[in-house]
Amino acid sequence: MSSVPANGQGLGYADVIPNAAVRLPLAAQQGLSNASICAMRPFMRLAFWWQLLALPAAAVDVAVGSDGEVRGLVRQSRRHQDVQRAGSLLSEDPEGFSGLKEYPLTSTTWPDGTWNRADEYCREKGKKLCDYKKVCPDGRSKDPAIPGGQKKYEMWTPVRNAEDANNPVEWVQVGTRYEGDLCCLISSDCHGRVKNFQGWGEVKSFNGFVYCCDDELHEKHKIKEHRLTQKDWNGSWPQAARFCEQQGMRLPEWGEICPKGRGNMSVVPQLGRDMWAPVKNSGATNKTIQWAQVGLRMDGDICKLITDFPGHTENFQGWGEVRPYTEYVYCRTKEALLKDEEKSGVLARGPWLAVIALFLGCASMT
Repeated sequence: MSSVPANGQGLGYADVIPNAAVRLPLAAQQGLSNASICAMRPFMRLAFWWQLLALPAAAVDVAVGSDGEVRGLVRQSRRHQDVQRAGSLLSEDPEGFSGLKEYPLTSTTWPDGTWNRADEYCREKGKKLCDYKKVCPDGRSKDPAIPGGQKKYEMWTPVRNAEDANNPVEWVQVGTRYEGDLCCLISSDCHGRVKNFQGWGEVKSFNGFVYCCDDELHEKHKIKEHRLTQKDWNGSWPQAARFCEQQGMRLPEWGEICPKGRGNMSVVPQLGRDMWAPVKNSGATNKTIQWAQVGLRMDGDICKLITDFPGHTENFQGWGEVRPYTEYVYCRTKEALLKDEEKSGVLARGPWLAVIALFLGCASMT
């Protein structure tokens, strides 16, 4: 048996002995006093060691905390499956786990332990916080597709729920908690947290990993994300347009950011807070200057335009400064602009080529 350090904060003996004949809920749930728990501890340990001895020596892996207390029990058969899965993933993607990278964070690198800060951490690396389906492609109660496989202790990691624009802020269980909780979402019945739960306010023993994935925004959609400050931008639409032009790019059309329209996911990895991004709306007369919602506001607000809300006039210039909900500017890349020019050139030449072809055809008939 091997020993894996883990302080096990938040674990009860129901977690330590998941399949024991006698299961005791967490003390907080049962309402037992500390004295009662201490009195029952010898029996809990006896049940644990009975199960441990009843299993073949090679069948279990024990996680022990720094205080010598047993914190978790993981079956080797599960770990063997994880290794097999990891091997198949690596053979399909030799660069890593399909663009997924693991970052162990601490109170220094992730001081508030929130979902939003984890999202920003990935964006700063030119990546995005992984979607739930990237971490758990096979769904609930199945092994997560993360380096090393399932964690040997309770572990919640932040993920983006790309299936629900009204609940993008999620956490998924990638460790050992209760039976059946693997790959469950924190807002589901496995935990009962409210939607869009931001976190516990700090890094704890059960939330110290963040997974960042490749972002398709630039490669697939030819849009580049910029997080600007007051030093770079005064928060106005015209200056955002100039910023993109100075980079040899342009502000994207609303349809390029939100191809599916109002109430549907944008191509931008959704932020976990209210966020308005300046966009062009060339399809609407006298409404070219627009702002699109690319974050989390009220249900159904994703991809709505600022003029959809009372109190905002047409061609709204901005709030006069950079605010927490106007920090991001998106620009259509140079590569995309060149392709657009080539396409428009072909379309412009099309009618003339047709006329020339018709003329040559008539000439050959005479």
